[in-house]
Amino acid sequence: MRTFYGVALLAYLAASVAAAQQAVDVAVDQGTAAQKTEYSVGGEVAAPELIGADIPLLPTDTCSDKAAGKVVVSLLVDEAGSPLDVTLHHPEENYLEKLAVHTVERDHFKPGTLHGTPVLVKETVEVTLQGCFVQKDGPEGKTRVFRLTAQPGQKLGVVIPPVGTAPAARGGSFIDAAGNIVPLVRGSKVKAPLVLNSVQAQYTEKARLDKVQGVSLISLIVDAQGRPQAPAVIRSLRPDMDVKAMQAVMKYRFKPATMEGKPVATLITVEVNFRLY
Repeated sequence: MRTFYGVALLAYLAASVAAAQQAVDVAVDQGTAAQKTEYSVGGEVAAPELIGADIPLLPTDTCSDKAAGKVVVSLLVDEAGSPLDVTLHHPEENYLEKLAVHTVERDHFKPGTLHGTPVLVKETVEVTLQGCFVQKDGPEGKTRVFRLTAQPGQKLGVVIPPVGTAPAARGGSFIDAAGNIVPLVRGSKVKAPLVLNSVQAQYTEKARLDKVQGVSLISLIVDAQGRPQAPAVIRSLRPDMDVKAMQAVMKYRFKPATMEGKPVATLITVEVNFRLY
């Protein structure tokens, strides 16, 4: 069984994201926690407790092409125990992440409390997903879709890696979309990648109202095909804007770095500027 952390099989992105949404049959009108005090767990603030929701599963005996992964999300749990503002820590826009967000959006919680009174609490959840790729008939023929074979595992209170860490890039290598370990190439003989297409990062509504401006510095790997991989925040502007910065750089396309004329994977940093005009 192939196992990936957070990012897996990007080649199946378009078909798999739609399939994951259909598989869990989710339609969420997510609320907002604007203008409320947000509390962090600790001291006199008691953590929320998860009350999960069952998701339809694919029988395991029909599964031959298995895949699995873990995704960490951040969220707010309101006074009624509902999840709000579910966001990804390191967004890569793949089917596992979409499915993890939908899973947490379906959840319900016993709310966190301060002195016994329910309050709005910040929380993190590590979602473990196990499933299988199957063929599904659609209007345009057969498509490859991902379905769960086990209820998602959810672990609250996960410590998010510190700003500036990129787990997939440690040790001078990274895991590509097919699960292969690919060495990073650095040094004076490497010709740097060139940006072919960039995307402007979008403001969150709250950041626009707060008139936030500044730079979020993102590190990422440009693989030998010119695609961005494994983004990480090197210098934070603020969490919601860092997420928007990473979402933008993951849509960049590059002419890959080369060494002796051959495309290679390498690590770069990108400044994402947020300005109000």
